[in-house]
Amino acid sequence: MDPSDERTDAVLGDHFAAYRARTLAHVRPPGALAARRGYVRQRQRRLMTALAAFVALVLGAAGGTYALVDHHGWVGPGGHPTASPASRTPSPGTGESPRPGASPSDAGTGSGAPADTGVPPGFQPQSVTFVSTSSAWLLGSAPCLSPRAWSRCPAVLRSQDGGRTWVGVPAPGDAAYLGDIRFADTRNGWIVVRGPLVAKDPGGASGVLYATHDGGATWHTVSLPGKATRVEAAGGRVWVLARADAPVPSAYLAPIGGDTFTQVWSGPGSGIAVHGRNAFLYGVGRDANELGGDIFVVVKDGTGSEQRGPCDYGHDKSVVLAAATDTMLVGVCGGARSGNTQPKQLAVSFDLGVSWAPIGTPDGVGIVRSVAATGPATFLAGAGMPIRVTRDAGRTWTVALAAPGPDGFGYVGFTDDTHGVALPANGSALYLTTDAGRTWTAHQFP
Repeated sequence: MDPSDERTDAVLGDHFAAYRARTLAHVRPPGALAARRGYVRQRQRRLMTALAAFVALVLGAAGGTYALVDHHGWVGPGGHPTASPASRTPSPGTGESPRPGASPSDAGTGSGAPADTGVPPGFQPQSVTFVSTSSAWLLGSAPCLSPRAWSRCPAVLRSQDGGRTWVGVPAPGDAAYLGDIRFADTRNGWIVVRGPLVAKDPGGASGVLYATHDGGATWHTVSLPGKATRVEAAGGRVWVLARADAPVPSAYLAPIGGDTFTQVWSGPGSGIAVHGRNAFLYGVGRDANELGGDIFVVVKDGTGSEQRGPCDYGHDKSVVLAAATDTMLVGVCGGARSGNTQPKQLAVSFDLGVSWAPIGTPDGVGIVRSVAATGPATFLAGAGMPIRVTRDAGRTWTVALAAPGPDGFGYVGFTDDTHGVALPANGSALYLTTDAGRTWTAHQFP
């Protein structure tokens, strides 16, 4: 081709390009090009969101845990609740997480599930743990989202805003179970499986201890020389009660970052309360090795000593205990039941249980299941009763929270003097308080 022709073509090309730009500038509305580009980007984002939702749905159906995309919010003002049934505030500890011999696959269908998904429909809470006024976990159950040989699956929720909103996280195990969840800090937590929620479920288990050291992203089973029944955490350590073939349980202790437990006590008693580095084992009646009376053991710095408990004759059929401080303990002792009534006696100790003093007689209606002690107040919760509170050392009792149904409450606890939580014995709600139990707000799960 003639070089002059090439130059002519180039000049004409530049001329028409400039002409096209001037023409479009007159006919295209201002901002049209930017709008077009924005539309393309929005369309791409929608396609990616749809793809992510599809992948989450597939993973949820395959894994059996919950891969929903909506978050369930709390219908009320702010709330920042509590810790564990028999203890007040677990003290966050430190520690790494070596897990000898354990793998996330030990956790059953819960392992490898997507985290931070929606609240499963039909969720019913069973156990709650707060490590601060903001961070909390809930253990419960919900209808399985994919076909299973059992009717309900375990579910774990997490809140990072004091219980105002919750999201689903992986839950260990197959069929739903009765148990407790406890966390020591935002990484180290445990679940005790006491038995299947539905006895006939083929995936049921009992006496299993699960642990996580990554905030609940994965769970694994922990080996113990017996079936685990209780778990509590405080002061950088975790305490587990387990029962083997012996007629009495044993207490085991481990640093929160590890899974190697050391036996520190063996003897009668089925309850445990912790505060700081001290643990308190207790029981009455059948819990006291069928001998009647009561049992109380203080484990301090890993060494246990048995001494007289808070319950006297006539109030030695049941007991619940709370540790308000390292040295202050509150016990509620119950006598023989008659229908939905039970005589009750409140006792307090300010010297690690060396001595006890009766300080009040709560209403006889209901069977006490849980007690929470702050410095200024003591709260009782139980079957067939409201939550009752005394603010004058047991002299008078008032209703702090009416029962939502005939079954009453299963648990009440406080993280500090003002932030508390209560769980009904049945149903799909929890209650939060931020003003020392004077008012409560319900969080209803769908």
